[in-house]
Amino acid sequence: MKKQQIESFEHACTVLGIGSDLSKFNVLDIPQKDIQPLMDYYQITKIVEATNRLNEWEANWADGHQAKYNPYFYIKPDPSKPSGFGFSFTGADDWSTDTAVGSRLLVGSGEEAIYIGEKFANLFESVYLLAKTIEPAA
Repeated sequence: MKKQQIESFEHACTVLGIGSDLSKFNVLDIPQKDIQPLMDYYQITKIVEATNRLNEWEANWADGHQAKYNPYFYIKPDPSKPSGFGFSFTGADDWSTDTAVGSRLLVGSGEEAIYIGEKFANLFESVYLLAKTIEPAA
């Protein structure tokens, strides 16, 4: 059976029955440099949640035999990036209940994890890599 896929953050919000207007995102007292990565992380969590709802899957931490997957990435040196690294998607990983991985970003198949990692790589890059925050002295 072909798994259902989320096409965008807006699609995820429609599946979940929540609003997708990020201009209403409340960011009181959050440093400016952290706002975009936090909004992007929120989008990732909703995309994963909607994917799991569409495919009727929920992580069961009491079941050590249930496979649980999340996208993973290799970070490669890249002098053109402010953080000094490039971001490339490589696959999915299977986790068991004895790991320290949280369930918020897990899906039920490697194919879903790969799809999300590739389709939404820009959001993961924003969350995982630092942006340039210090300007060189003049």
